[in-house]
Amino acid sequence: MDAFAQPVPVETTTAAARAILDAAAVPMPLRVVATNTLTADFQTYVSAEEHRAAHTDLGVSVDGPLSDALPTWVYGFATHPATTLVVFDDTGQAVG
Repeated sequence: MDAFAQPVPVETTTAAARAILDAAAVPMPLRVVATNTLTADFQTYVSAEEHRAAHTDLGVSVDGPLSDALPTWVYGFATHPATTLVVFDDTGQAVG
């Protein structure tokens, strides 16, 4: 989900993601992350702090520590507005 282009309104995105995850056979946590990004017109750089604040202003809670801990390739991978990333530990269990 993109906090700036908003192909899906940010206010409804987490509920939609939760509904999809609830259909899974096992419980999976929903964690919203944010990093450095660009505005929809690709003209303005938005820092991770600004990106997180934009989510917070819309009532969306961002997991800051997880946002900071994820490797940069994750953010390159998750650029599509419908991307879901599930992280597994060494035993094959979804990470909580």
